[in-house]
Amino acid sequence: VYKKMVNIAICISGEPREYERSLKSVQLYKEITKNTNININIFYHFWDNITKNVWKQRFRRVTTTPEITSYTSSFFEEKFHPTVGVCENKNTLNEEIEFAYNYLQQVIEKNNVINYPEFLDYKNTWSNLEDFSFKIKNTNIPVLSQLVSYLRAQNLRINYEKQHNIKHDIIIKTRSDIIIEPLPIDILKNLAKEDSVIGKAAK
Repeated sequence: VYKKMVNIAICISGEPREYERSLKSVQLYKEITKNTNININIFYHFWDNITKNVWKQRFRRVTTTPEITSYTSSFFEEKFHPTVGVCENKNTLNEEIEFAYNYLQQVIEKNNVINYPEFLDYKNTWSNLEDFSFKIKNTNIPVLSQLVSYLRAQNLRINYEKQHNIKHDIIIKTRSDIIIEPLPIDILKNLAKEDSVIGKAAK
């Protein structure tokens, strides 16, 4: 019998698109682990808006006037009751965007890049910081906003672990628009064991 407390972290990141799905995942996990020795911690990093019309990218088009739905931090706090949750504006990306753009220019110059993806609406993206920034904040090409959000969610978890001197036995990385059906309790406990394949890898 595995009696040790099992800590599971559910880390959610990105635009809170169809957040009801990840919320359902959280609720399912909390329900099945109720009255067990499994502790669920919720960490999320959300951007405070959802950009619509992104689907046009699939047809090699980019809208210059995206439909935007905004949210407040308290909205998600009341829904998810996170262990630690952050909901912030994409303007906090400005430093990362400038760094990525400058690095991109170095790569282009060093490798004498002259051909770019055949994507008409992205013609100026790689040579214009304003256009590069707009695409990152309002589309998913380039994918910098998703990557940064993922890293920020993980940093919330890592900092919490350090502050509370705990270790999460299982870490579930997901998005807001995905439903995760929970694994049975016995499988979760087995995965958390240090002598399991996953436990050894995590160790």
